[in-house]
Amino acid sequence: MNITNIEELQFSVCLSNEGYPASLEIGKLYPVIPDGEAASHGNQFA
Repeated sequence: MNITNIEELQFSVCLSNEGYPASLEIGKLYPVIPDGEAASHGNQFA
């Protein structure tokens, strides 16, 4: 099998859900979604 388009999956773990208790669960892994706009401002996690 020849795979020509491979994207690297990245995940983050929630360490604090202060301000977002209904949206984020502490200890849960969340997929990182690329953010081109944040990257253009030098955000290393975009």
